[in-house]
Amino acid sequence: MNPLNRYCKGVILQKDIKGHVDADYAGCWDTARSTTGCVYTYSGGEIAWTSKRQKCVATSTGKERHERKEI
Repeated sequence: MNPLNRYCKGVILQKDIKGHVDADYAGCWDTARSTTGCVYTYSGGEIAWTSKRQKCVATSTGKERHERKEI
């Protein structure tokens, strides 16, 4: 369990915690790999974020969505 999940379990108003994920499709011009980003907010303020380049080249938006779930 990652630190953010441990934090979230201790927060009383968990319904105020929201996660937003997005990715650019083949955004890197050199490798054609996508970059995925995720931000968590609590009561409208950012509490954590992450961004990473996907390991494989997405040949379709469906494959990109699958990779996005693994972040």
